[in-house]
Amino acid sequence: MSSKQLPKRQYPKRHPLTRLRVCAGLSQSELARRAHVRQQNISLYERGLRAPKQKNIARLARALECSPHEIDDSILELFSSDLELVIRAWPNLSPAQRRRILAYARPKV
Repeated sequence: MSSKQLPKRQYPKRHPLTRLRVCAGLSQSELARRAHVRQQNISLYERGLRAPKQKNIARLARALECSPHEIDDSILELFSSDLELVIRAWPNLSPAQRRRILAYARPKV
């Protein structure tokens, strides 16, 4: 099989927090230190196993020098597009985050 016939490798979609962190040139440990959040939590957020609470979104935004809405909106959009992530994260989401996911996921008429 020639190299032209090899299928392209599919990479998983990066978590929005990972994209922001990498663009800022930070490791998970450095982001955790700057945001006063445990590194293990950063890892859980980036793997989609936990959604950050509002206070941690604000801390992360300060550390990444971006808007909290930029983090929150992109995370909610990711969760809305992946049912498995929504199910795993649902217990940790705030009522406002839950309403926004439901509103985002409703069919547009």
